[in-house]
Amino acid sequence: HFSQGYISSNWARGGESSLSALWNLKYSADYTLGNKISWDNDLEYKIGILKSGEKKVRKNEDKLEINSKLGSNAVNNWYYSSLLNFQTQFFAGYNYPNTEEPISGFLAPAHLVFSIGMDYNPKEPLTILLSPVSYKLTMMRDTTKFDQTKFGIPENQKVKKELGAYLKSIFSIDFNSDISMENKVNFFINYLEKNETLDIDYEITLNMEVTE
Repeated sequence: HFSQGYISSNWARGGESSLSALWNLKYSADYTLGNKISWDNDLEYKIGILKSGEKKVRKNEDKLEINSKLGSNAVNNWYYSSLLNFQTQFFAGYNYPNTEEPISGFLAPAHLVFSIGMDYNPKEPLTILLSPVSYKLTMMRDTTKFDQTKFGIPENQKVKKELGAYLKSIFSIDFNSDISMENKVNFFINYLEKNETLDIDYEITLNMEVTE
């Protein structure tokens, strides 16, 4: 995806010209064994850059996510399921306009969630994984270059371990043959903290066919 916005010097409402680009890679590999066992795997990577006004080129998107879900049919569209979810980024991230000290990078941090529960999967357009018992790791590859406390990891440690409940849902809506919307949401509730914390990762993608 590529976009450009140009604003002339006499534009009364203010603003600045910009250039942006986004690359999105998706790959899926799904396997089934009869009507009982399914194994769904998907990989998605997004990288985006932005050039706004006189500022230097900045990263505005950088996300690698891998999911692997193994399910065994329980009843109707319900499955006994186990899920492995991994997320990180490839390139250094900064707290702009400061570009001297990066705050994130490859495997800094990285998030790994392993969950066991029930998966409601009537195929399209909805799938929901409910897991009352999940294990989450937040890892920091390098704690000398990056501040791990910004991501909830205690000082003098590289890993934060959490036990909690996990919910993952994907819901697609087809408005017509040309317009569709996909909703992806992850919830994680930590049981180990005195004051339970809730992590939310929500993404909406709107797809519109412009020409053939």
